[in-house]
Amino acid sequence: MYKKIFEGKKAVFFELEGAITKSTDGIKTKAFKKVMEPLYLEYIDPDPYCKNGYTFKEIWESLLYANKLEKKFNVKDLVEKTQEAYLELINDQNFNPETLDGFWELSYELKEERNFKLGLLTNLPRKIEEVLVKKLDIANVFDLILCEDDVRKAKPSPEIYKKALRILKIKAGEALTFESSIPGAQSAEKAGVGTLIIWDQKTRRSFFGEKYLEISIDFTPYPGSLDETQEEYIARSMREAVEDKKRRQSNNITPSV
Repeated sequence: MYKKIFEGKKAVFFELEGAITKSTDGIKTKAFKKVMEPLYLEYIDPDPYCKNGYTFKEIWESLLYANKLEKKFNVKDLVEKTQEAYLELINDQNFNPETLDGFWELSYELKEERNFKLGLLTNLPRKIEEVLVKKLDIANVFDLILCEDDVRKAKPSPEIYKKALRILKIKAGEALTFESSIPGAQSAEKAGVGTLIIWDQKTRRSFFGEKYLEISIDFTPYPGSLDETQEEYIARSMREAVEDKKRRQSNNITPSV
């Protein structure tokens, strides 16, 4: 079903937060609330600002600007405190993140059966990325891991994708990526990398632009479906449906006495 998308490709990239795992949903909001409370900012709900794909700096700048507080606080200090609060939450022994359905099957098929290079490209800072990667036990999956610390400009800048392509020595047209956020999709599009969206079922699809190739809520549609085109998949499904109908009709025939 996805043969035309994956054909001729050499690498697939993944976003961590919101794509490989959704177990981090809500953690940013909790971290921001923890930092905001002693600053008497608890009257502000940080949740609308804490979207996947945006850096801690971008979230704080947007939150402060929207509430006319940008001149009252040092963003760098707020970012550091919020990252530490986030780390405390994910380092908790009760936090056991899980990969999204289909991730292990797809990554195995791509890496072991098709010899694809796999990369993890995230806007999260390294100290957070490393904890999540360790807890998810996915380090060995990837040939390349790049995070916010590795680039001058985070997504939606295309810099992280361009750097990954240079390191792997491939062209943009030879890569695909699974993104889950608006800045992530914009970054990939600017870099010329074909984008497949892992959708949270909340973000309006139109916000991802018009150039993404596919959209799904997890990875389950892809494993075992990379050798067929959509037309071939439909034709096979129809043949199987007809054959199944014939079998059921045959089983229902009452033999004459």
